[in-house]
Amino acid sequence: MGLLSSTSEDPSSSSSSPLTVHAYYVHAGRRRLGLKRDFIYSLRRAKELCSIKQLNPGHVEELADQVDTYLRDFSVDMSTHVLSVLRGVLYLFNGDESECVTVVGDDGFIEKKFIRASSASWTGIKLILRRKGRFLRYALNDGMH
Repeated sequence: MGLLSSTSEDPSSSSSSPLTVHAYYVHAGRRRLGLKRDFIYSLRRAKELCSIKQLNPGHVEELADQVDTYLRDFSVDMSTHVLSVLRGVLYLFNGDESECVTVVGDDGFIEKKFIRASSASWTGIKLILRRKGRFLRYALNDGMH
């Protein structure tokens, strides 16, 4: 593990020499610094990968397709955390107000659905994702800078 292999022994005890104590703290400090450096590197990499500038209509359409697949076949694995994150995004865009989505059925009947972030279902999220043009315009221009 390091200079002191016994973790039960306190390096600042009276039996440890000052040089051993110093070496232990230097080693522990370098280890913490390395972990912090790795953590910051991971954060920067995640920021690059998840940047809103990297998002295009194909990504939103693919997510909507995955939600649609999940709705048709529940054996497909999709975490409810995805729904929570998408509800959060909807809340960032609309707050407590509902989002109006116009749906045209197979028989040509036009129906307006009002979707709120607090009660959005998988179906509601799918309908909002299908409106990718509005979603991306808002995200790139007004919303998440």
